[in-house]
This record gives sequence, structure tokens and C-alpha cells, in this order.
Amino acid sequence: MSCVGFVLNTRSYFRVCSVLSLVCLFGCGGGEGNFGTAKVTGTVKANGQAVTGGELIFAPVAEAGQKDAGKNGAASIGAEGSFTVSTYDIGDGAVVGKHTLAFIPPARSASVAGPDGSQIAGAPSAFEGMVPSPAEVTIKQGDNKLDIELVAGPAAKTGN
Repeated sequence: MSCVGFVLNTRSYFRVCSVLSLVCLFGCGGGEGNFGTAKVTGTVKANGQAVTGGELIFAPVAEAGQKDAGKNGAASIGAEGSFTVSTYDIGDGAVVGKHTLAFIPPARSASVAGPDGSQIAGAPSAFEGMVPSPAEVTIKQGDNKLDIELVAGPAAKTGN
């Protein structure tokens, strides 16, 4: 296996582990039944500039006495920081109700060959360690347009 193949496989492994960690953290959701959804679109910015990569996870929060809150929604952040949430079908939105948001930053840039031929790891995403603000949103029936700002997370603020 070449070094480049190893780096690409490691990067893919990291992204899969990140997504699985979020699923474990927030739960799979989507128990019995198909919860009603509402269209959710919006933009993501950091320091006033559009974020052009990464993903958002919309994890429904169960209300008091509610056993299941529904399935997580997800959105890839595209051109100019825009996103559209999908839960059961592409672009169908998020489950109606309160959600906790999570952000998965874009993958590291590709590694490059150093002057001596060794592989130099790619740079981390400028958005690593950032979290969405607001951290919770309420999705209502109809169209929901959200403006999300990425801010330094607790680990980034303390330097850990």
C-alpha cells in the first residue's frame, strides 16, 4: 500500500468514525413510525464568512414523557455555506420539534510530498473545534430558514 493510499484510507476512516461517534452520542432515532418533518434550509458562517464544507446533524430532543423523538436529520454544507436538511428522504427537512445541533468539519486537506520524499500530513480544517450557535433550534411546521454561526467550542477556548 502506498503512503498516499494509507493517508486517504486514514482520512476516510476518521470521517466514518466521526459520524459513528455522533450517532452514538445522539442516538439513531427513528424508532416506530415516521415523524412529521418540515423543510429546513439555511446558511452556515464562521467569523462572518461562509463555511463551504462539513456537515450538520439535527438530533431531535424528546419532550417530557416522550419515549422517542424521531430520526436525526443531516445536511451537507455546500456552496456559499448553504444547506438543506434531509431525514427520511432527500430534502424533506427535519422532524418538527426541538433539536440539538452538531457540526462535522470538512476532512483534512490531502497530504503532500516533502522535499525528502516523505509524506507531510495535510492541514486540518480551519473549522475543527468549532460548534454551531445556536446549539439548539426548534423546527416548526412550514419552511424554516436558519442562519447558523460556528463559534469556538469549549476545547478550543481552553486550548485543550
